[in-house]
Amino acid sequence: MKRVAILFTHGAWHGVDAAAGIDAALSLLAFEHELHVGFFGAGVELLSGSVDGDERSQCHRMVAALRHHGASSMVASRECLESRSLQPHLADIEIRPRAQFAAWLSGTDHVLCF
Repeated sequence: MKRVAILFTHGAWHGVDAAAGIDAALSLLAFEHELHVGFFGAGVELLSGSVDGDERSQCHRMVAALRHHGASSMVASRECLESRSLQPHLADIEIRPRAQFAAWLSGTDHVLCF
């Protein structure tokens, strides 16, 4: 089994990147790969849910489903959240300093960025 990290660096409204990343993550989980998900830069915006039925709320629900479907870890950059004055609306997101992302990625076999 491969250890794969998916990094979200774009928000939900920046084209198809977020949706494609979520689709890739769910595909990896379907093939029982060990999946780790990271959010930094504008990607942390995917963690702030919206009550509206807009694209942002749909992405937030799909991100929440990643842990349910077996993602091993989900981490977000503390500095990126703070710079945008955001709090993640998901209970199982680990917030780490951005400097720790390199160590977090060091054990992965593949890294996909969206």
